[in-house]
Amino acid sequence: MNWCGALSTFQKGIEYLEDQISEGKLPALVCAEKDPLRCHRFFLITPALLKKGWQVKHILANGKTIFHEEGEKIFLKQKAKPSLFTPASEILKNSYRWGGMGRI
Repeated sequence: MNWCGALSTFQKGIEYLEDQISEGKLPALVCAEKDPLRCHRFFLITPALLKKGWQVKHILANGKTIFHEEGEKIFLKQKAKPSLFTPASEILKNSYRWGGMGRI
């Protein structure tokens, strides 16, 4: 769990999303970031949703959508670059723990 996931207001927000879904609504979480890999939603909110079994898609600047797992692969290839000393699993774990801060 990242630091944000422990906050009661964060949990209430996740519960609100679940309520919206149960009412047949399809919420979309958006922010000003053009690149989802640089957005707090990618590292802070998505893990909580995945843990609950949700499928999460990110909207790219060109309008294309990708599943979160594909976004992780892009993040590791373009932004984080795993090495012999720092495997991909460790980079992702640290990025999720700190909400992506210092990820590049």
